[in-house]
Amino acid sequence: MTTKAKDDVVQTQLTSEELRIMFEFEEHVPSLNRSDRQKELKDIYENKLFNSELVDMFDVVKNELNRIPSLKEFGVRYVKSSLEYFIKHHRIGKENFEFMLHCFRWRAERTYKSRIYEEYVLMQLQEMYPDFDFIEHPLIDSIFGVDLVVIDDEDYFHYIHITKNTDYAIEKMYKKAQKNHFTIGKKKMTWQRWLKGHIKLLYNANKISDLNKEMMDRKFEKSKSWEIWGENRLQSFCETLIKKEIVDEDFRFVTKKGRVLEKYIEQI
Repeated sequence: MTTKAKDDVVQTQLTSEELRIMFEFEEHVPSLNRSDRQKELKDIYENKLFNSELVDMFDVVKNELNRIPSLKEFGVRYVKSSLEYFIKHHRIGKENFEFMLHCFRWRAERTYKSRIYEEYVLMQLQEMYPDFDFIEHPLIDSIFGVDLVVIDDEDYFHYIHITKNTDYAIEKMYKKAQKNHFTIGKKKMTWQRWLKGHIKLLYNANKISDLNKEMMDRKFEKSKSWEIWGENRLQSFCETLIKKEIVDEDFRFVTKKGRVLEKYIEQI
């Protein structure tokens, strides 16, 4: 069931079982019997070509439908955007067309599964910690490099990374953490991502597992740092976004409970 708040922010209410059903499908991995050219094209798509439209596509489709999209609803848009953007920059060739469609589809499936699990994690954390607050935003994901920001009942900030429990996904998470140059539209900005001290949550490819309260208590206690409400890297990030004109001057991050995170002028 979905409801719409006064500020037109979509709020989705699903049961954990509904999210579990949406998550548990088998991914269509492209053939491992690849030519050198296909390996090159896949690497370009996965690691070197940044399509900004894909960054917030899940949220865009979710807002348009006023609910969490199905895999098909999300996948069709994702594959279409991937194909159109890719052929503007690189020649695929008829012999590689079907292979690249599989690559687009597989990435759409991985992205969808990741976002469904993020919804699941958020739901569980909100139930476990009703006094905590949370922040999600496409720019926090794509540039800041964090899937979910948690603010505990003492106003400490905790940063959560969510990824699949495979060597490939974990290696890619650490590789992405080293990235510090970004292009959004035609605008460029520098931001140094950070991973040390953050919480990492891993999920299996085809089955959702519930979070363990005792485990999360330990993770939150261990991840406490100097970052608190009023002095944290997320505020510095907001200031940088404004300076680089990625967002408007009045842009601010807003928590799930409606708290507005003011920008922090000094670079931390």
